[in-house]
Amino acid sequence: MAFNLPNLREAFAGAARPLPVLPNYRRQRSRLERIFKHGSFLAFCIFLGLFYGFFYTLFPPQLLVLLGVPILLLALLVIWALPDTDHPPVKLLNRLFFAYLVALVLWPNYMAIALPGLPWMTMRRLIAFPMAAVLAISYSTSSRFRHEISDSLSAARPLAYMMAAFTVVQFYTIFLSDSPPFSFNFTLNYWFAATLIFFAGAWAMMKDGRPQRFVWIMVGMALFLCVIAVFEFRNRAVLWAGHIPSFLQVQDELMARYLSPSSRDDEYRAITTFSVSLSFAEYLALVTPFVIHLLMKSRALLAVIAWVVADLALLLAINLTQSRLGILGWITAHGVYGCLWAFRRWRTRKADIIAPAVSLVYPLGAMLFFIGMFTVPAIRNRTIGGGSTGFSDEARQIQFHMMWPKLFQNPFGYGGGRSGDILGYRLPGGLLTVDSYVITLLLDYGVIGFALFAGMLLYAAAKMAQIAWQNPRGELDLTLPLACTMVIAVQVRLVLSQADNVPLLYMLMGMAAALAWRARKVSLQASAAA
Repeated sequence: MAFNLPNLREAFAGAARPLPVLPNYRRQRSRLERIFKHGSFLAFCIFLGLFYGFFYTLFPPQLLVLLGVPILLLALLVIWALPDTDHPPVKLLNRLFFAYLVALVLWPNYMAIALPGLPWMTMRRLIAFPMAAVLAISYSTSSRFRHEISDSLSAARPLAYMMAAFTVVQFYTIFLSDSPPFSFNFTLNYWFAATLIFFAGAWAMMKDGRPQRFVWIMVGMALFLCVIAVFEFRNRAVLWAGHIPSFLQVQDELMARYLSPSSRDDEYRAITTFSVSLSFAEYLALVTPFVIHLLMKSRALLAVIAWVVADLALLLAINLTQSRLGILGWITAHGVYGCLWAFRRWRTRKADIIAPAVSLVYPLGAMLFFIGMFTVPAIRNRTIGGGSTGFSDEARQIQFHMMWPKLFQNPFGYGGGRSGDILGYRLPGGLLTVDSYVITLLLDYGVIGFALFAGMLLYAAAKMAQIAWQNPRGELDLTLPLACTMVIAVQVRLVLSQADNVPLLYMLMGMAAALAWRARKVSLQASAAA
């Protein structure tokens, strides 16, 4: 056979043409089989709708949350089956985290979209639920994201272990509750509003600049609320009371009580965006160490004057709440921060005379203040109580006496949200109340749950103080005010049960875990360089 140019062209052209491929085999279904298949699916959808509709009308409101469990499990299954990706929605997660911080402080939680037959859609829920979904999607689809969260928690493993154990206790006590549906609903809301926020915060604070941004937002909102408190005090009522749009008005007695003016000794008590004046004072006390830190880090005279004014503004706003826990928190912030700062400076600057002087003055100042608490009426009434505050002190004493028999009867807890009914203490108006988070934790989650929650706060305070003692630079220096904030949180929770700021505590604990990881990273880099 002769191979000439035309023959070669024909041979290559034939080789370039694709070989015929047999079509995919697919059994041809009969028309009756297709009708049966689609009809079965349609019948299942109709049955599911009837099932949900029947039980929706049959169940009381406390049980309606159970209807969402199958949908939640199906959503988690779909998220788990998603393929891995190199671009998880982490930017959205970071934005939702900081949006939740703003909504937590600036948006009153009693203002919600209340559709008939549906749970209240508060601003916190509108942000927390998408944030939980984005967190789950990022964790399921990105090995890098899973590695980052694991790294963030690795430097503070006891905190992560106690957080996981506390969550287990919360769900376990549901089976001990005399109202399991109510406790399940309460625990599920707690998990979305606080627990997941800890993990989101532990990841978000790993990146440079975000801890500082978090602090600036907290301080900025605190100063903004101080201005609102002044106008509210002059108005003698919440500024937006009577001006809430109809679609945000919840027909509930609690909302009416939150918007009702509160006073002590005929002096109005500022509330701003919180449910009670005590929670507002708690927030200002938690922010105070960061204001002191910004003051101590300032070098320009105008900046120093501005932060001194800001510190005094916090004290003024706390005074407008007429809250002893806020005053004690503000004093504790200055005492603990100053003591840690002075001893750290003394340790790092041997020839310095300021640090020894401050360190030696502190015991004298503490002794004089302690004497003033028992001898000066103005100091005594604003700290340990007296006068019109005697009723609050007596109420807490009675509540602790009422708690011990209940606790000894069941030391494992009565279920989330059940402390008020189990304790049974009522105000003269008939409202159930609990005035200490210690009582709430012991009755809701038992001795183990109380130990775990207290352990998380104390461990975070100790870990941050340990890192601050090493005199770190940059954003790691925020460990000093964060340690003071954790101490204030422990102090305030002894006399306050309202949970307005509990999600903020979880955010701060997430920040502590991230800063611990960053401190360990810096230490490893320094060791490698040496």
